Amino acid sequence: RTDAGVHARGQAIHFDCDYNLTATTTTGESSSDVNASSSLLEGIEYSINRMLPRDLTLWDLQAAPAPIEKMIGDRIVAKEWNVMFDSTHKYYSYRINVSPTMDPLQRYYRWHPDRVHTWWNVTTFDRLLQYYVGEHDFRAFATDVERLERTLGGPIPTVRTVYNITLVKEDTGHNTVGNYRIDFVLKGALYKQVRNMVGTALEVCEGRISEDYFIHLIYGNGQYTRDDNRAKPAPPQGLTLERVYLGDDPN
Repeated sequence: RTDAGVHARGQAIHFDCDYNLTATTTTGESSSDVNASSSLLEGIEYSINRMLPRDLTLWDLQAAPAPIEKMIGDRIVAKEWNVMFDSTHKYYSYRINVSPTMDPLQRYYRWHPDRVHTWWNVTTFDRLLQYYVGEHDFRAFATDVERLERTLGGPIPTVRTVYNITLVKEDTGHNTVGNYRIDFVLKGALYKQVRNMVGTALEVCEGRISEDYFIHLIYGNGQYTRDDNRAKPAPPQGLTLERVYLGDDPN
């Protein structure tokens, strides 16, 4: 699931079913078996979508991979495939508008920070975003870590890897002036991490946070914490989970 207000274009789920939804899927199956299996899955996908609310759609229903052998301790164990534990990385995008005015029809999918056009600098913002790339302790960019640790009764691992961040100009003409998209490819994210990363970098651009303080947050190995009176997470409506990459994905 995503946080309230955050969108997901490519969320991945799995579910268990007592009935064999894939008919016969052994090697050497006949084309009729394959067609029957495909037709059954398509029918189930259609039926589920008829019952879902209009803001949610099931897409590309298929059989999960076979159990995967994993080394657990000193033993090799066959573990059933799990969409959470077998995902390799995720692709998020965050959309903003930096012009004096924004098309109001974009308000549910894009953030328009206050007076952003007076202090926005695309070169500075892109440079700041690149500090996040790599493996860092992102404790300072997670929300409610201490509360979650008290609830779970122990420390939460806060080291995460950001593989790539790309700033994309989406300004293509009428009603899109000042539109930008920030693409993040990372190995999982902490609670509100991406939104805190965007919000903090913009606070530095605005001059509300010094760049030195910003760098300390990233490279301080979790020793520093954000001053929430100065750095707020970017609002949820601009964030979209675009894709979850799984172990068998080619890219």
